[in-house]
Amino acid sequence: MRPSRITPKITSEFFYNQLEEWPMANLNYDILENAIEDVEEIYFEKRFWNVEKFIVQYRKESLSANIDTAIKGLRPCFLCDNARPDEQCSLDWDDYEILVNPYPLSLPHFTIAGKSHTPQLIKGHFSDMLRMTRLFEECCVFYNGPFCGASAPDHRHFQAFDIYNFRNIYQALRYGTTIAREGHSCVRIPARNMYAAPFILLDTTKDHDAITLFNRVTEALPPADPEPMMNIVAAKYKSHTLVAIFPRRKHRPDCYGPEEGSLLVSPASAEMLGTFPCAGTKEFNALDEKTIQDIYDEVCVGREEFELIIERIKE
Repeated sequence: MRPSRITPKITSEFFYNQLEEWPMANLNYDILENAIEDVEEIYFEKRFWNVEKFIVQYRKESLSANIDTAIKGLRPCFLCDNARPDEQCSLDWDDYEILVNPYPLSLPHFTIAGKSHTPQLIKGHFSDMLRMTRLFEECCVFYNGPFCGASAPDHRHFQAFDIYNFRNIYQALRYGTTIAREGHSCVRIPARNMYAAPFILLDTTKDHDAITLFNRVTEALPPADPEPMMNIVAAKYKSHTLVAIFPRRKHRPDCYGPEEGSLLVSPASAEMLGTFPCAGTKEFNALDEKTIQDIYDEVCVGREEFELIIERIKE
């Protein structure tokens, strides 16, 4: 489909049309709705942080993905047009195609894939992410770095899902410290008891200020190849755009694995926000406050490193 201008109404209609035309996607959204009815909430004792966990077994394939195989081009890219199911249609938007994600983490769930098969890198494309926040009703847009949960690290893409998943981030607007400014936009650090996973918040009113601040933050992150490790989530909030950046130091926790005694938990943006879709009952039962905090502590930058990042942003 090639409408001249994408609007939230068009993307919403497109989503429900796809569910009518694509039986497999429709089935998985039904599975998700049933799973959410049995969601379990965990309120952290010493943090203003809420985690929700639920079981959707179709997540097992994504959580088991071998990213080395993807990076080396040893499997068909499921985001490329020639490898998609016949039922999967797209909306044309600039250099991207908007797709309904058939393995959803929320209702709705979109993937916004680059038209060309180029690596998953944010450099030069953060402005695209900001504009994407205006395409979807009640959604936030997220980016998983190539070694931070992206199941297609070989193909540039973003995703959008229910803005409810942004719930933990709003606290930083009320309880936090401004450490840098650009125009009427700023960089904020939440109070220590406001997060379980450390993040940096951009509170922006203009895209060009957001880009300047984003570059300032990413330049302060620990260097890595091909880019600093991070998850990024952006959402509209009144007349502002909020962008949460989660600095990472590790792809997967030591407990990760399919074998006995291990857990299929590979944190990406959803988990950083506090939403844990579990591949099975083993993971669901094992994920309590302590286990989740241990996973955050292992894959996110440590406290001392986070303080160094803050000081570099201030400079």
